[in-house]
Amino acid sequence: MADFISSRWDTTYMSPAGPVRAIVSFASDKGRYDLVDSNNSVYGSGTMDTIKYFISSDSVWFITGHWYLNGNTGTFQFNADGGPDAFKGGWLLIPPLTGGNYWNGSRI
Repeated sequence: MADFISSRWDTTYMSPAGPVRAIVSFASDKGRYDLVDSNNSVYGSGTMDTIKYFISSDSVWFITGHWYLNGNTGTFQFNADGGPDAFKGGWLLIPPLTGGNYWNGSRI
């Protein structure tokens, strides 16, 4: 799990306005994500905290935590998608735990 603690991911999540591409960077129990357009230009940034890394009893890895963007907050969960370099996951809004959708990506 040590290699996840300092890792970068090219991700896409579904927002209420449509798909959003974000580059996620983890650094121990904190992280950030930069929203990028089709020209790879950053047009916004969010933060992450309370990040946990673990492997389940059936050997599936997970990364979980809280995200923050433009006054909104919620939770996220990334879990293995066939190996250590890709994930399928999701996000939820707080409060209450609603309004979520997918958040998928691969390591860069």
